Amino acid sequence: MAEVTPTMLGVSEMAVLRVLERAGGRLLRRQDRARLKGVQPWELHAHLEAAPDHMDRLMASAWDLPAAAGLPDKLIATLDSYVRTLLLTGHLFDRNDLYRCLVRMPEQQLPWETRIT
Repeated sequence: MAEVTPTMLGVSEMAVLRVLERAGGRLLRRQDRARLKGVQPWELHAHLEAAPDHMDRLMASAWDLPAAAGLPDKLIATLDSYVRTLLLTGHLFDRNDLYRCLVRMPEQQLPWETRIT
């Protein structure tokens, strides 16, 4: 089980919210804009249906920036699975759920948490 540091949780949360925001933007149709005007972009998926066969389109290039920032592949795969579950079920992001997801991963260390000697 992984030790989830505050840095890991914070970085993961920002990455997840950004991916949800991108997916929400791709789900939003012109006719839904007025009805969902006050909804945060990372919460749009809770109001719009995301079909299982559209997941790859919704998630296209979503993890490029986190990967470029140095997030380990196993962490990105875990976050990707978590986001896909949220999109398919329409559940909103919850920090406690993300923490429970991260704690089940094998031990991970973020590159910027290592000591430079």
